[in-house]
Amino acid sequence: MNSLRSLKNSSQIFLYLGLAFSLLITLFSAMTEQYFLICIPFVFGTLFVIVFIPRLIPFFFLASNFYGGFLLDKGFIAVTLTDIAFLIVLLGYWGGGVNQDGERVFQNVSAQKIQKFLIIFFLCALFSFLFNVVNFEGVFIYFSLWYLIKLCQLFIIFRIFSIQFFSKEDIERVLSLCIILSLFQLPIILIQTRYSNPSSNYDMGGVSGTFTYHPSMIALCMIIPMAFSMYRFFSSNRLFYKVLYACAGFISLYILFASASRSAIFGIAISVLFAIVISFRFKTKIILNLSIVAIALVFLYNFLPLKDIVNATLHSQDTGTLDLSSYSRFYIWYGAYLHFLKVGILQKLFGIGIGTFSSIPYEFVIWGIAKSATGAHNNFLHVLLEIGIVGFISFILLFFFILKELYKYSTNMLCRMFFFLTIALLASGLTQETFWFQKAFGSFWLYYIFLLAIVLQSNNKVVT
Repeated sequence: MNSLRSLKNSSQIFLYLGLAFSLLITLFSAMTEQYFLICIPFVFGTLFVIVFIPRLIPFFFLASNFYGGFLLDKGFIAVTLTDIAFLIVLLGYWGGGVNQDGERVFQNVSAQKIQKFLIIFFLCALFSFLFNVVNFEGVFIYFSLWYLIKLCQLFIIFRIFSIQFFSKEDIERVLSLCIILSLFQLPIILIQTRYSNPSSNYDMGGVSGTFTYHPSMIALCMIIPMAFSMYRFFSSNRLFYKVLYACAGFISLYILFASASRSAIFGIAISVLFAIVISFRFKTKIILNLSIVAIALVFLYNFLPLKDIVNATLHSQDTGTLDLSSYSRFYIWYGAYLHFLKVGILQKLFGIGIGTFSSIPYEFVIWGIAKSATGAHNNFLHVLLEIGIVGFISFILLFFFILKELYKYSTNMLCRMFFFLTIALLASGLTQETFWFQKAFGSFWLYYIFLLAIVLQSNNKVVT
């Protein structure tokens, strides 16, 4: 994927001018809050990639995940820029435009195993749809079909990028682009913070950057570059690069705190504790590192918004105790639990149908006058309700094997960081639907599975 070097001078000038123009448009859109303007550099990028550098399609797909505005918004159906980028991936890789030059293809045993569980999970969701379709009311059949389409996207993206050749240099470029695009969020969230109501930031949620309307989306997307920055930090031998990537990781962490996402913060805390438990040895170096972590935590608590977030969560102005967002989750979980007990044995096994959680009638008011919820606000409970026990087991097995394959290569620092990243994301799913297709989280699962396919390639062997 060294296509940039083969470009003519005129094409390189076109590229750099376009990048500069794109950056200006992005900053202008943040200052004016006209976020749809970000589509302009995306259109520029589409034309450039297709015409000049089709091998940049993976990087283009990655970049599309950093704008979460809805191009089409109908109920639970929301089309984002990533959906358009997905079509470009199909055009590039399945249209015959990329592999015709004899590009090497890899076979990855880990990817093959995960791919099988993705198929099993999709079949469970499909069967749940077929089993419940006669009972769907109104538009829920379209919502359910849309979720099935998203699952197909998940499999196709993982399949394409797990067999497409990525050299070590290509993988590092993907990581670099992810870190750089994340850093671009800093001026945007600073502008959003400047023009928002500071008193409401931590009660109602913080900034969201260029992602979806929900602050948790940018928080989840910051966990990823934070892990990649840590990978670069531990892998670098020069002090300059260690400082550079430590700063990059700190900026990602700051943006995460600015989002005020309790779920993401909880996920990171669980991941750090998990890392300490499985890595702990009574050695001087380990004790020193733990001391540095402890000092960093004290600093974070006192000098970053973490203290404000904790206070706003535990001492809300509205309730006097937990904030409404946290408090209402207990009602949502309890109502979902009651509904699971009430349904018949077949719906316990196969669920009520993917994408139909909001059709569950609650027997009590959750907040205000609401007697229904868009989701279970718990990834695992949500899967259990929509796809049933069979689908829940396939979901657990899918992530069990993802973690198993990543841990198997834990001597590879990149796989090790992605392992802990996955732990953090799964832990965040205890209070939200991190790995699902809610509008609030856009195409995050697709973004994660794309990066997983790339990371696993760091352990590939060439097939000639």
